[in-house]
Amino acid sequence: MSDREDLWIEKGSEIFLRGVRCTNCGSILFPPQPYGCEACGADGGSLEDFEFSSQGTLHSFTTVYVHPKIETPYQVAEVRTEARQYVRARLDHPDPKVGEAVIGCLQIIDDDDAQFVFVPTSQAGG
Repeated sequence: MSDREDLWIEKGSEIFLRGVRCTNCGSILFPPQPYGCEACGADGGSLEDFEFSSQGTLHSFTTVYVHPKIETPYQVAEVRTEARQYVRARLDHPDPKVGEAVIGCLQIIDDDDAQFVFVPTSQAGG
């Protein structure tokens, strides 16, 4: 699997994202980090592991046309999850619309690798 597989977990047919939550103010941080809360300034000891749904709303997106190593074009999305956390990842969508419901899923690359992507909820498997 991808070297970023520690950022998500499969639960049934849904993908949950792994972040941290501040026990002082409740803020969720993704990707997880040990240094402290970006919202209230609490130290890293105030952060606890937290999993949240990858479902959310498409906030913005762009199409990448030039990249030195990855086949183009491809889309990158910023999604506001149900946990009110913004997450950026690839978008697999033929006609995206800001405000549309999306969900994270794993896109198989080959037998040993997969990547996290957002898709419209209407196209989600499971």
